[in-house]
Amino acid sequence: MVELNTKKVALSFGILFAVLHGVGSLVVSSYMKYWQWAHFMTMQYTSTGFNFGAWVVGILVAFVFGAVIGSLFTLIYNKL
Repeated sequence: MVELNTKKVALSFGILFAVLHGVGSLVVSSYMKYWQWAHFMTMQYTSTGFNFGAWVVGILVAFVFGAVIGSLFTLIYNKL
């Protein structure tokens, strides 16, 4: 069985999580208002305006969690 490189897998998972979080948060923030308008709905919970600082922090946190999960994945995979 081929042994996985922990740094490469952790970096790959981190980048994947960060990109998914960044794109997903942009889509949700713009799509939420359209969805409410199109369906003539008002919801108790609404999305706030876009905050670039919070977006960057969210991406960084997603990257760190992705890297940790990637590291744990390689640790478990390489032990099997």
